[in-house]
This record gives sequence, C-alpha cells and structure tokens, in this order.
Amino acid sequence: MALLAVLAAWWSKEAYWRFIDTTSAPSTVASATALGSRGRVRQLLEPPHTQDNYLLQEMGFRMAAR
Repeated sequence: MALLAVLAAWWSKEAYWRFIDTTSAPSTVASATALGSRGRVRQLLEPPHTQDNYLLQEMGFRMAAR
C-alpha cells in the first residue's frame, strides 16, 4: 500500500509539473499591481540580476560562509 501511495504521489506531482510547464500565467504587471485601469503599466526598474552583484557577493554568500 505504501508503494502504491508513493507512486500515486509521484505521478500526481509529475502531472502538476507538466501542467504548470505548459500553461501560461494569466497575470500581468497591470493585474498584479491593480493599476491597469489607469493606462499602460511598465516596469521602471531593471529586471532581477542574472549575474553576481556586490550584495550577492559580500552580504549574501561571503558573510554567510564565514
């Protein structure tokens, strides 16, 4: 019974991952901020960093490693 429960849980998790990989999110910047009624909404700041910056190097990883 335990093996069947594990297999069923694994199958449902795989099905869920497949579902979220193939479905697009309906939310946008306008819907997330509820500012869509005021006109076009755009980001003014840079997107999240894809490379290391000072805070990630000094504060996040080097300090935590000590």
